[in-house]
Amino acid sequence: MTDSASVVGAPPRAAEGRTRPLNRAWLALLLLSALALPFLAGSYALFMATQLMIFAIAVIGLNLVVVNGGQISLGHGAFFAAGAYIMALLLNQTPLPHVLVVVIAGLLCFGAGWLFAKPALRLSGPYLALATFALAVTTPQFLKLEALRQYTGGSQGLSVTTPFFANRAGITFEQWLYWLSLLVVVLAFVLARNITVGRTGRAIAAVREHPIAASAMGVPIARYSTALFAVSAALAGVAGSLAALLTQFVSPDSFSVLLSMSFIVACITGGSVGIAGPMLGAAFIVLAPNVVEKINPSAPGALYGVLLILCAIFLPQGASGSLRLGFARIRQHLLRARSNNDEFT
Repeated sequence: MTDSASVVGAPPRAAEGRTRPLNRAWLALLLLSALALPFLAGSYALFMATQLMIFAIAVIGLNLVVVNGGQISLGHGAFFAAGAYIMALLLNQTPLPHVLVVVIAGLLCFGAGWLFAKPALRLSGPYLALATFALAVTTPQFLKLEALRQYTGGSQGLSVTTPFFANRAGITFEQWLYWLSLLVVVLAFVLARNITVGRTGRAIAAVREHPIAASAMGVPIARYSTALFAVSAALAGVAGSLAALLTQFVSPDSFSVLLSMSFIVACITGGSVGIAGPMLGAAFIVLAPNVVEKINPSAPGALYGVLLILCAIFLPQGASGSLRLGFARIRQHLLRARSNNDEFT
């Protein structure tokens, strides 16, 4: 296959080198815009933007399992719920600062993900999907147990004590939480990128594509698969802890199996290209339900299903993959036009 650089006689690496400064400039502009958003947006828009980034953190983690690991997890809503309840319990019963609790939630969910993945990853295909689906189904029921009511609040849930926040520089708690979520989503992307490149990335790809050959070459398949799932669970737990701070309330019904399905939908509709994929996927599951509710209040679920079908038909590579393909074609046409102009002159 001939790429856009070779069409005009330029080496591919040279063309790639010319586009890197432009990509970095766009990323810098996007980051500056995101940092300035709390000063420009209203309270509702800031709430939605924070929720979008929180969901993007969970989707970045799920992408590690689904896209890079080649496994299907239908239970990440359970780790999201675990992170939320850890935040609620520790803030209500201890004087720990909320940032430290976010870290604790991530570590505990990492351990829970490791313990779950150790036996579960012996399964494959639909059996692993079934095991994770069972985890998503049982978690809300577990949180409603009468024996745990004093800790979880049972069906009534728990109110999350808003931690003391000193408004010394004219910054509200909502703005601070937005910037914390922005920092975490950037760190999550950097972590996921470092995992999926280099020697570790090649080993994960080998496990996904040819597990028998990878095992024959000495790649510890169980160790890589378990660690990947545990990191994914940790990111879901961190996202859940931030969500508890955002909503200031947790209840079992907030973490039904539909939440895990929403994360899968975000992975598919957003695609897996860079940080754009999880962000676009999170934007879809955050904004699409509100949009279809306003368009068709009588049957929003039917319209949402039609929207998913349209995404599957017209965005087979996800929104980020389709945008990347579209930009690549535009760049190719521009390079061809420039080459033709140079030949004419």
